[in-house]
Amino acid sequence: MKNPRLIAIGTALALSALTGLTAATAFAETPGTAHRPSQPDPQKFEEYKAKALKFLDTRIQAMQRAQFCVQAATNVDQLRDCRRQEHQAMRAMREEMRKRHDGRGPGEPGGRSPAPEYR
Repeated sequence: MKNPRLIAIGTALALSALTGLTAATAFAETPGTAHRPSQPDPQKFEEYKAKALKFLDTRIQAMQRAQFCVQAATNVDQLRDCRRQEHQAMRAMREEMRKRHDGRGPGEPGGRSPAPEYR
């Protein structure tokens, strides 16, 4: 015969594990929705939009400079120089963004806020 104490301990462990899994599943958040507001603040939206447009303008200007450089190139070496200049411009933009955010993550004072979902 099986030991009743061992059966009771096994049953208790199984139930506690099952209860823990059920509770963890019930309180789990849907992936990607942890910090997203259900309805974004209109003022924040305009701020995000203005920043996005400014960044896009900067990228467009850099690409137009690269385009003009390539159009003016007369040999392979000049084309390579155009590509190097474009890479340097893009690196500078990324570095500026890193400095602006100073390594601060979402939700930290002065850090980058998570992009809201607009549908």
